[in-house]
Amino acid sequence: MTRTTKSATAATLLAAALFAIGAQPSAATSLELSKPMAGATMFFADRYATAYYTVDKANFKTVVTVAPGPDGKGNPMQFVNSLGDGESAEYSVGGFGNNAIKVKLRLERTGDTVKANVVTELPKTSS
Repeated sequence: MTRTTKSATAATLLAAALFAIGAQPSAATSLELSKPMAGATMFFADRYATAYYTVDKANFKTVVTVAPGPDGKGNPMQFVNSLGDGESAEYSVGGFGNNAIKVKLRLERTGDTVKANVVTELPKTSS
């Protein structure tokens, strides 16, 4: 098993464990992660997103696992990034065409904290 496969498997197991122990996704549009491996789950578009980080020297390795929502549709996805102090990463789902709703998940590291914010962009209307 490769290192990437092991990491993906571990993240998937973490996400499954959070759901199995009754961790309910937050309806909030923002969360704050302040301890390594202390994950949190929130709604992201019509899915669940579980995020956590590990410390790798001066950088935080952030892992976001996006799982199907209540309807069970869609495939799981995983995003991994390395953030230095003051850096951010942004992921989006959906949003094709002029009338589509776009949903973005933004991770931002400040010191020893990673903030996760979900932003929904409504379609632009022509006037």
